[in-house]
This record gives sequence, C-alpha cells and structure tokens, in this order.
Amino acid sequence: MQHARSQITRDKLVDAALNSVYRHGHKGTTTQQICEGTGLTQGALFRHFETKNEVLHSAFSRALERILEHCEASLHASRGQADTAHRLWQLAESASAGRCHLVAVELAVAARTQPELHRLLHEEALHYRDRFVALLGAHFPEYASHREFIPVVLSLITQYVGMAVTNCLLFTHSPSSERTEWARRVLQAEIARIAGTPAPAI
Repeated sequence: MQHARSQITRDKLVDAALNSVYRHGHKGTTTQQICEGTGLTQGALFRHFETKNEVLHSAFSRALERILEHCEASLHASRGQADTAHRLWQLAESASAGRCHLVAVELAVAARTQPELHRLLHEEALHYRDRFVALLGAHFPEYASHREFIPVVLSLITQYVGMAVTNCLLFTHSPSSERTEWARRVLQAEIARIAGTPAPAI
C-alpha cells in the first residue's frame, strides 16, 4: 500500500514537471512550480527525487514513452495500407507532434550545456532510439534487413522534427506545403529505391 501511494505521488510530480516544461520551458521550471501543480511541498518532492534534474529526467523519459505509444498506435492503425512511404510519413508526424515532442526537444537542448542533465538524458535517448528501431523492424520486416532503411527513416524523422521546431519558433501550426511535399517525394523515391521498384518523379 505504501509503495502504491509513493508511486502515485511520483507520477503526479513527473506529470507536473512535464506540464511545467511545456508551459514555461526548462529555464522557467522550478521545483516550487512543479510542486504547485500537485499541491505537494518541495520537501515531498525531494523525498522522491534527490535533485531537480532527476525529476526532469523522469519527465523526459515519460515524454519519450508517450511518443513511442503514439508511434505504435500510428503503425497499428495503418497496418493494412500498402503504401509504405505513406505509413512512414504518418509515423514521422506521430513522432514529432504534440507537447511530449516539444518537452523532449526542450530538455535535450537544455542538456547540451548541463553535464549532469546530459548524463541522465543521454542514456534515455539511446534507449528510445533502440526501441524505435525495433519498432520499425517489427512493422516493416521486409525492409528492415536492408542496411539503408533505418538511416533513411531516422533521417526523415530528424528532418520532420526540425520542421516542427521551426514551426514552433515561427508560431505556425503546420510546415510549409512546399517543404512537406518535397520531403514526402524524397521519402517515396528512397523507399522505391530500397524496394527496387520504379521511383516517382521528384
């Protein structure tokens, strides 16, 4: 019973940290602000986490976990579709949409200049990458053995994430139609090349 209550408290604190980073950014997130989102005291927070960075690490982990859940849901929903490039495009949208994506990017950028936070987040990011690659292998077994498939998809995700961050900075809700269409056509051409089928004109 005590363990269950402790886990509930930890979950509240992690969700509050995730929400605070989304609303106020890394710099604007304090332990006091995290606690205000839960009704708990800072003393309660430090009974569950030794440092603020440990709370942020857990928030980062939760954000990545939810992104993976969205990706898996996207792949399951598109399972019957024959167009691999379209499925992968939907996957890229799932991986780079929503507040969990923004929280993950915010904390990753903050970790660049904070060695302790970087140490905590680095291992989590590697674990996320490995799980994402395993997800691709499970849903695209006919392509996964090709040595260029995973790099192509990861490059697409990186590009889409970059567009999403740019949109956030410019306060727009969707990428430019020209860039989106170009990226989509490049993906189609790459998948066709890997599959050994005629590629559409770019």
